[in-house]
Amino acid sequence: MRAFARLISILAGLGVCGFCQSNEYAFARSATIHQSVYLNFLKITADLAAESHVLDKEVRPLMLEARMQVVESGAVSQPLQARLRDVEDQWARTVQDHVEQLRIAFGEGRFRTLDEFIQAGRSMYQKPAQR
Repeated sequence: MRAFARLISILAGLGVCGFCQSNEYAFARSATIHQSVYLNFLKITADLAAESHVLDKEVRPLMLEARMQVVESGAVSQPLQARLRDVEDQWARTVQDHVEQLRIAFGEGRFRTLDEFIQAGRSMYQKPAQR
């Protein structure tokens, strides 16, 4: 799931930050993705990137406090451990929700193909294996 979240975040950045419109549509055509599916994909990934940013801003002070507690007392307090677990669980739910949105947008077959590609850990530029 982390690999999928990372890919979504990277692609969200490409979709919302300076990718010229003609390149966006060239990518969509080359990947044989219908324009409405592609735009939905950009919306889903941009939403995940925004939510990721919010959670990151929330977790940073918690992590600093946890490190300070370890330095001062050798352990992280139970309430802080619980709060960190809550944020981690919230992140996992957020990613899973967006993955499900992508599954619906792409359809099961295409989503499975994309998921298998991501899970295999291959580069986008690596040639497919000969069959």
